[in-house]
Amino acid sequence: SYAEVERELMTTQIASLEAEVETLRATTAALAVGQPITLHGSGTTNPSKYFWQAMELFRERARMQLHMTYRAIGSSSGQFEFVGAANGHNPYNDFGSGDIPMTKTN
Repeated sequence: SYAEVERELMTTQIASLEAEVETLRATTAALAVGQPITLHGSGTTNPSKYFWQAMELFRERARMQLHMTYRAIGSSSGQFEFVGAANGHNPYNDFGSGDIPMTKTN
């Protein structure tokens, strides 16, 4: 019935929100004990030097310890990793860049 579908949808959304809250709790706890925040990215090779310089600037100016990486592996590979296509759609990294626009298929 419609009510069952709605209930199932709400259950899924609640579980997703609970997972996000737990991630935020873990991040907050890590900050409290001084553990570094890690961000990993990959994608197009063209702006890689810019990313590395920007990440260094972030590290210098941050009020907490940061560990940031960027792998210049190409746009399509970066998109593949960002959407986690081979990993059950769990991303391998936190951000990506590319000169190929994202579509529903990639």
